[in-house]
Amino acid sequence: MTDMTNPTTRKSRVALTDPLTYKTWLYLFIGLPFGVLWFALLVAFYATSVALVVVWVGLPLLVLTHLFSRGIGHVERGLLNGLLDAGIPAPRRLAQLTPKTAFSTVMRDGFGWRNLGWSAMRLLLGPIGFVLAVVSFVVPLSLIAAPISFLFDQNSDLGGWENLFWLGPIVGIPLLFLMPIVVRGTGELIGRLGRLMLGPTADELADELDERTERVEARLRLDQELHDSIGHVLTMTVVQAGAGVHVFDSDPEFARTALSTIEEQGREALDELDRIIALVRSDDLERLEVPGYEAIPSLVDRTLRAGIDLQASIAEANVPPVVGRAAYRIVQESITNAVKHGGSGRMSIEVAATDKSIEIAVENALRESSGRPREGRGIPNMADRTAQLGGTLSAGPTEAGTFRVKATLPTPVGATS
Repeated sequence: MTDMTNPTTRKSRVALTDPLTYKTWLYLFIGLPFGVLWFALLVAFYATSVALVVVWVGLPLLVLTHLFSRGIGHVERGLLNGLLDAGIPAPRRLAQLTPKTAFSTVMRDGFGWRNLGWSAMRLLLGPIGFVLAVVSFVVPLSLIAAPISFLFDQNSDLGGWENLFWLGPIVGIPLLFLMPIVVRGTGELIGRLGRLMLGPTADELADELDERTERVEARLRLDQELHDSIGHVLTMTVVQAGAGVHVFDSDPEFARTALSTIEEQGREALDELDRIIALVRSDDLERLEVPGYEAIPSLVDRTLRAGIDLQASIAEANVPPVVGRAAYRIVQESITNAVKHGGSGRMSIEVAATDKSIEIAVENALRESSGRPREGRGIPNMADRTAQLGGTLSAGPTEAGTFRVKATLPTPVGATS
């Protein structure tokens, strides 16, 4: 009696009943015609292309042949994934081809060359797989059915070998369980080879990861810029509109100034949106420009014109652009938070510069019921910008009942007060 608790027996039983076994058998069965077909086509096309290189049509034909080899690779990868569950990821796409770069781009495509090697290997493995696929089913079933054939042909002179027919099931039944394991094992081996030859290489995966990381970082940067720039304009617009409404009758000159400032900032916001949308459509987010350190005084002036009670001290400094952009956004977002969550008290901004760092301190009063400003995107954005430069940032209420943002941006600068 067969011991079904034995791990080998259980594996045989699973392999015999698992649909993947029969898909693997199908892959091995069609391996011979596919292997011969692909290799014959590629050899013929490559040989013709090389022979015609002396003529101008040879190079375009070579490019088309390599693209055809790449297409065969996609078909083979689909067969491996569909029939063997190999899980091979798609290779990197080719860069956009132009008449000047088509030959060099295509000829440097490693996926096409790897598929040429895969097709040669398929030519060798195809017959082996085909024979295994046939033997794995025909031999066990033939041995099991041998006694039946003997019963229908007992008049044949077998010279005393007729008793061997009754040994057929003894050998055939174990083979019926063993051969599916061999088929599955062969399929797993082919799948591993396929992952090596038809999938992306380690360098290609690393390059793709770098590209995805750059795209994610660019989009995060876009998200930060939209939040900080447009959010600031909208906040200041709401504050000025509210102030203008309250003093429209008593101080029409201030209301007129507020409306003028709202119009100016609205136009700037629309221009900023148009510019960002154009960069997004062109997928060129690296050209996203941000005001720098030199724009901080203008930011302070606009805030004063909006009627905010503000005291500012901005040191003159020559800083690298990346530090200047971060300093501008930190001051801008601090003003936005102060206007949204602060009380009627004065806001203070101090930007100091040394030969090693930029020190930013923004402090404002808090409404009695506000406590700490509601957690949003502003403070995390400021913290991200600071961390990217290796600096530090703290933000929170003080014992004096104010809210204080303090940031240190390390940089070699030449500063004069």
